[in-house]
Amino acid sequence: MKRLIFAFLMIAMFSAGALLQTGQAENLRRDQAVVDFPDTVKLLDVLLKGRYVVVHDDEKKAQGLPCLYVYNFKNGKAGDLVVSFHCQRVARPMADKFFVRVTSRRTPFDVPEIQEIQFAGSADGHGVHQ
Repeated sequence: MKRLIFAFLMIAMFSAGALLQTGQAENLRRDQAVVDFPDTVKLLDVLLKGRYVVVHDDEKKAQGLPCLYVYNFKNGKAGDLVVSFHCQRVARPMADKFFVRVTSRRTPFDVPEIQEIQFAGSADGHGVHQ
């Protein structure tokens, strides 16, 4: 009888753990957008001009990895990684389209610098650490 109760308790604990992990995973988002930068912009130490795939991954952020990735756009999909970094969340109103906030000041080469990225359908901005 004790073994039966012990087995039942073990099954209940594993089931509860699986439910908790599932609940956490549902809150993690992965946003992605194909973005055109017709004019040169600066993102950290990289100059961007042209078409890129921008990805924000909450799961990687939860693992302590960089969470925002920018890839070259090649053959209709993400190509080589251009830059990745840890972002800082900023509460924003819900965005109906992909949005990039740039500094009002210019860099020494007169290139606007990206300060924040926000994905369509999200109320989170992703600030760039300088």
